[in-house]
Amino acid sequence: MDTDKLVQLQVEQMDREKRELNERMRIVAKRLDHIERAFRKAELPLLSDDYTRQQADDKAAFEATRLQTLEAARQAHQDRLATKQRLARMTGDYKKYVADIQTKRDTDHCRRQKDAASKIAQEKAKRREVVLKERAEEAARKEAEERAQREKEDALARVEEGIYDLGHFHDPILTDGWFCRASCRRG
Repeated sequence: MDTDKLVQLQVEQMDREKRELNERMRIVAKRLDHIERAFRKAELPLLSDDYTRQQADDKAAFEATRLQTLEAARQAHQDRLATKQRLARMTGDYKKYVADIQTKRDTDHCRRQKDAASKIAQEKAKRREVVLKERAEEAARKEAEERAQREKEDALARVEEGIYDLGHFHDPILTDGWFCRASCRRG
């Protein structure tokens, strides 16, 4: 035997095994199909029974869930009512407490407003005094300047009229701080 014949024999062996496997598969598929049909024929009356049983189970589960939900809601409502009744006993104390706090806050607020108003009034009075004092000082200063200016103008007018002799006049305003003689120095 040569290698070509051996290869050919192996190929034929593989083809034969493949055909046998395909034949077995076809037989198994046919058998499965017959079994499936038999199951369907046997199951057909059972399917409607199963559907009605499943509907009944679903309805029972729904009713049980609905009843549980209603009971839970009823219980939560009862708990809330009990809490409300328990807290209702405290309402009077709470309102009294809030009213006391509000009264204290209002009193404190009024006191602070009065304190602030008195401080503002004091500061206004101080400022008014300072401003009036400054105005009085300014008015006095202006009055003094005007008086000095008038005196100077009067003196100059008299000098021009010949009433005063500047040679013997010792007024520093008229002589601009210079003195008429060395012997009449005034400091």
